[in-house]
Amino acid sequence: LIERAARLEERLLARERFGELIGTSARMQAVYRLIEGVASATSTVLILGESGTGKALVARAIHQSSSRANKAFVPVNCAAIPKEQVEIELFGHARAGLVEAAAGGTIFLDEIGALPLSAQFKLLHVMQEGEVKRVGSDEVRAVDLRVVAAANVDLKSKIDSGEFRRDLYYRLNVIAIQLPLLRQRDDDVAILAHHFLQKLALRMGRAPKRVAPDAVAALKQHSWPGNVRELEQAVEHAFVLSQGDIIHAADLPFAHELEDESSPANELHELPYVEAKRRALLSFDEAYVREAMRRSAGNISEAARMAGLDRSNFRRIVRKFGPPASGSSPDSED
Repeated sequence: LIERAARLEERLLARERFGELIGTSARMQAVYRLIEGVASATSTVLILGESGTGKALVARAIHQSSSRANKAFVPVNCAAIPKEQVEIELFGHARAGLVEAAAGGTIFLDEIGALPLSAQFKLLHVMQEGEVKRVGSDEVRAVDLRVVAAANVDLKSKIDSGEFRRDLYYRLNVIAIQLPLLRQRDDDVAILAHHFLQKLALRMGRAPKRVAPDAVAALKQHSWPGNVRELEQAVEHAFVLSQGDIIHAADLPFAHELEDESSPANELHELPYVEAKRRALLSFDEAYVREAMRRSAGNISEAARMAGLDRSNFRRIVRKFGPPASGSSPDSED
């Protein structure tokens, strides 16, 4: 455990330049290369990914690696501002707004899809002309800033429904960075858990704890619908409630799920071996394909890729159990 912790520490130190953005998997290496590539440019960046995947960390890493690093980094959660206040907050009124506050630096517009159309129009003007007008004023103020935006929804579908401006989308989507789900980078789970344990120990003034192999296996097995944010909360739960300086699988908040999954169905023991095996395999196939279809949002090609099967073989397995939980047909287009 001590040797493993030391190796994890070395891997963490190797990634210091990306701040709180942690991971050494192939998918994260690709993200790091994109960050390094765009940092020195002035291009707008659109970060895409589910909630909890670290979009704000990527935005901050881009800013900190850029020539604007000594200027302001202004994060804005567009969904958290009441719609009637968005324009005043962003563009100012009697006082400077967040756009002016970010002058010379970077403004990070998280959940950009929540911006009302009127604010989208004004943002587009700021990006195109490099100037801003406060609400209720005709005075034009020059602003030099970089815009980094993020979305956890499909902006193209919002364009189709008339909720998002197409011209703004293309202005934002100069360079796109797609963040992987945590379950797509399970090689990073252990290093992330170690990182969060170090932070917790420092914050709480307590001795660091280590993660036992059974807990590492349980963490890698979990599907992490809440991504890295959920992992951080799970590690804090275990850190606070575990006894001693080692965290075991039983200390994790989803330990009861592990127990349920590890217990074979009692009724199988009542059957002959061949029949019990047939039913167990059938049950496994159904659970596996339904979870794969859920994780891929009903996209058979993506689900087959994750399963390591060709599309036609995977489709045959899906057909055995009827339409997936999402309601899409296994014969429908991806």
